[in-house]
Amino acid sequence: MLCTYRFLLVVVPAALCILCAGARGELISHWTFDGTLEDAGPGGNDGAFFDGGVQTDPVYVAGYDGTIGGAVWFDGLDDYVRLMYGSGLPAYGNAAFTVTAWVKGPSGQQDKRVFSESSSLSGTPLFTIGTDATTADGIGGLADIYVRGDTNPVNHRQSNMDAFDDTWHHIAYVDANGTAALYIDGRLQTTDFNYVRPALVADTTTFGAVVRDSHTTPVGWFFMGAIDDIRVYDHVLTGAEIWALLPVAPCPDQGDTHCAGLAIAGPAGGVPGIYTVSVNGATDGSGDPIYYTFTADNGAGTVLSAGPQLEVNFVDFTLTEGTWAITAAVDDDAGCPDTAADAVCTETVVATCPAAGDTHLASLAVVGPADNTPGIYRLTAEGATDDSGDEIQYTFTVDNGADVRVTLGPRTMLNALDPASVEVGLTAGTWTVSATVDDNPLCGDAASDATKTASVVVGAMPPQLVAHFTFDGHCDDAVFGNDGVFVGGLDPAFVDGYDGTIDGAISLDGLDDYVEVFQSKGLPVSLHRAFTIAMWVKGLAQADRRVFCEGHRLSAERNPLVTLGTDNGGTTGAADYFVRGDPGPTPVNHAHSARSAFDGTWHHLALVDNGGDAAFYIDGIRDATHVTYVRPFLSPTTTAIGAVLRATAGYFFAGEIDDVRLYNYALAENEILALVPEPAGCPADGDTTVTGVSIIDAPAGNLPGLYTVQAGSAIDTSGDSIIYTFTAQNQDGYWLQSGPDVFESAQFFLLPGTWTISVAVDDDLACRDRAAGAVATTSVTVKLDDPVLISHLPFDGEVADEGEAGNTATFLGGNPQFVDGHDGTPSGALMFDGLDDLVTISQDSMLPVHTHFYFSVAMWVKGVAGQVDKRVFSEGSTTTNTPLFNLGTHNGGLTGQFDAYVRNDANAAPLPHTHSQGIAFDNTWHHVAWVDRYGQATLYIDGVADATVFNYTRTALTTDTTTIGGILRAAASHWFSGAIDDVRLYNYALTPQQIDDIIHGTVTPEGLFKRGDANADGKLDIADAIKVLGYLFGGGTTTLLCLDTGDANDDGKVDIADAIKILGHLFANTGPLPAPFPGCGVDPTQDKMTECDYPQDKCPK
Repeated sequence: MLCTYRFLLVVVPAALCILCAGARGELISHWTFDGTLEDAGPGGNDGAFFDGGVQTDPVYVAGYDGTIGGAVWFDGLDDYVRLMYGSGLPAYGNAAFTVTAWVKGPSGQQDKRVFSESSSLSGTPLFTIGTDATTADGIGGLADIYVRGDTNPVNHRQSNMDAFDDTWHHIAYVDANGTAALYIDGRLQTTDFNYVRPALVADTTTFGAVVRDSHTTPVGWFFMGAIDDIRVYDHVLTGAEIWALLPVAPCPDQGDTHCAGLAIAGPAGGVPGIYTVSVNGATDGSGDPIYYTFTADNGAGTVLSAGPQLEVNFVDFTLTEGTWAITAAVDDDAGCPDTAADAVCTETVVATCPAAGDTHLASLAVVGPADNTPGIYRLTAEGATDDSGDEIQYTFTVDNGADVRVTLGPRTMLNALDPASVEVGLTAGTWTVSATVDDNPLCGDAASDATKTASVVVGAMPPQLVAHFTFDGHCDDAVFGNDGVFVGGLDPAFVDGYDGTIDGAISLDGLDDYVEVFQSKGLPVSLHRAFTIAMWVKGLAQADRRVFCEGHRLSAERNPLVTLGTDNGGTTGAADYFVRGDPGPTPVNHAHSARSAFDGTWHHLALVDNGGDAAFYIDGIRDATHVTYVRPFLSPTTTAIGAVLRATAGYFFAGEIDDVRLYNYALAENEILALVPEPAGCPADGDTTVTGVSIIDAPAGNLPGLYTVQAGSAIDTSGDSIIYTFTAQNQDGYWLQSGPDVFESAQFFLLPGTWTISVAVDDDLACRDRAAGAVATTSVTVKLDDPVLISHLPFDGEVADEGEAGNTATFLGGNPQFVDGHDGTPSGALMFDGLDDLVTISQDSMLPVHTHFYFSVAMWVKGVAGQVDKRVFSEGSTTTNTPLFNLGTHNGGLTGQFDAYVRNDANAAPLPHTHSQGIAFDNTWHHVAWVDRYGQATLYIDGVADATVFNYTRTALTTDTTTIGGILRAAASHWFSGAIDDVRLYNYALTPQQIDDIIHGTVTPEGLFKRGDANADGKLDIADAIKVLGYLFGGGTTTLLCLDTGDANDDGKVDIADAIKILGHLFANTGPLPAPFPGCGVDPTQDKMTECDYPQDKCPK
């Protein structure tokens, strides 16, 4: 019998109104499953059904509405539907999206997937909707959401209502850049599904299973049951739009659900804290189940909400100081507009903080390594008391005064075994550590003695070997007593070592064997600025097993992790490096070596990390993979060999390990080679030589881009095959490598700078017999375009672009309103109303700005905090909503932090919403400058570089709009509310000094010049060398407007060496000239050449 349902009408609370923001989008795809897998929507994403990996026709069953053959049946064994992409997918690739489906499946299915988006190239990216992953088979029918990209922010969160009980249920998941919600049968679930959105690049969408071609389980997690009417939208559906997808029966004329009153229980004395709100005695005249919806509103913009929740008549709200209106609404079916007159109850709660705090701290104890070397330090708050007897909460901070400031807490018995103590990893330097105690962190009433502070000076150890495990029949450390203990079987199994030594290596079973290392001195090794992990390994390719790990013993502190192991996907024998910090960032998310280290034979494996510049060495040869990252704050309290050791052990390696060495510095290549014995029979002298290396293809004008290099004639007198290794290294030490390989050419993507290109040839990498002529080098200087201030909008009473590119600025939104500028200039800044005001800049020349290899965006901003995802600068597309380069307010709107966001043409976000640590929006003027060196980005707030790392990988990003104060795509959106002044767009990276000059207006025309531009025409060419020679030898007939321009080598005088310096730069690839170069600036060197009248119009302002 076909049943019809009446579904719940939910008033969307203010806390979720962000889901309703933005321009409306479109239905991407709609699979009716009415006897077909074709996409009835505009996306053209047709499906194909697979049974046991074979494409075939599906079994159709009755749909949710009774339609014969109107749903697809999945057998739970090997059935799934895979989509053939047309457009608009993957759904997760859209900034905002909705997925809806009807499902009918039995309860008790553990971790089966109804909807999945994944990658064919990696097992990591995953967005799924399915059954509860946490339940034991046979119990439970909750829906489950999972999101994993470069982080795993949604690790299985469940609905509060059943979706799987062998009857039809409707599921709708809505997501606006991580502001997410789940609806079951139209009812908004109380679970918090919000998360910080990670970069997640998917290329596969499936129904009924997860499909990942490169994974060790390429197809799995099969759902059993029927699925009908799946829809995907490129925007967030409102509650009303979701209800419109559901069948509806007639509503009664009058509501009959009544609220008898509220009971509210909270902390003694009415202080801020957790308040329990209950509805007592609610009744329903028809005896229907009652749904409860609660809200708390402080009248100052904060609205808390819970529900509707079935037959759960209470909720806990955390109330801060203020006056709160508490409301509870009861109904048996809010989908009908029949609410009874007494269905809503309201009470008021006034939460008040005490005048003075009464929690006190006697002292702070710091215990660490005996000689204060880098390592784990325990901070203990001693003698804490609270006059009222309240529970004490502990908060610890550590600050090195440079690039690390971390807050840990508040810690209580609920979230820590010992809340009064914390273990932190301190690197070399001077640290300020503190402990603060309070009974209620919601009140700013800390007592004068509630905080204790100490200074800890951590000294760097001399560069040395800090641990050495020979595994010659034992697990002891031969250096500082960091001895290991075998865990697993009764006794460790020792086998022949890499060099044939009897019982000279440890054998691990891959099930539960590992060696736990006690951190006596010099460990954890990852706390040294530079370190090296070296060992011999013998094992087959295996998925995500670790040969070395440093982690944290407490289950509540699972984040810190530094590991070296096998390919996490298990598809190759590559080595894998992984780094995750205490706060959760994962700057190295499984970097893989290019060559194999795990193929069932002995290989020497070394990982050298020099302050975030890391490289693999396999059998003594540097690998092509080069890893650069910003080292996060780490507190690893465990060191292990052969597994990951946290609260419990896991990721066990199966194979043999020998001669593990840990160093507190970065080993040089010759030091690593010394650890790898040369095989017997190597010749004394090498016989492989090369005549040279040359650049055979390069961008015009030696601009940044792809350079092809080729080895000259290579000869091996023995007739052996020749192996080529190409490298490119710039003046800052940045390293690129191609090979070792048999190819005699390579390609490198080179950025501005002087690069040394090398090729090394050999016939046997294991032998150290390199011939004198085995290496050839050349160099190339990669240049930037001439520096230009592309656009400059002073906003001094008019909207005009005064930049050098000649673009046109246009105000949209009526008549522009001008206010006092950042420097007090009347009508010196433009006001944006946050409703429809926008400035567009025509892209006639040199825009979009993000297309330049290096670029800068600078402006003054004044706006209130709490603006959700508003943009002060944006570049987008009128043909698609996908590509975006945005600078603006925090996307969550909770603070005045600055927010940067980049999304590419493929709908992936190489820079997801990333927030400054400093404040840019607090209703006062702040100067912000975004400086971007091909994805190596720095944000300056009021001239100070922000501590947040904004680096990202540049990918294809095609835009045709440049705007200030909002986004312009097919329609405008994300309007900023506030004032903006003095906007500048440059095609080069501003220096800190140039930013400071902009802020303070201290640069005068006399102080600016461009090194080498002797004839002051704004560019550097042979005419400048001739000008210098004329000045020197022309008998006084030639003069220089600015002597510093002629001082090309910056030695404080003008002589023939300067002409030679210019000619060398132009024609001999001798490298760039000293600063200021290639742009204008002030002379960083003190000299006596003060005469300078360089033309102001030749320098960007």
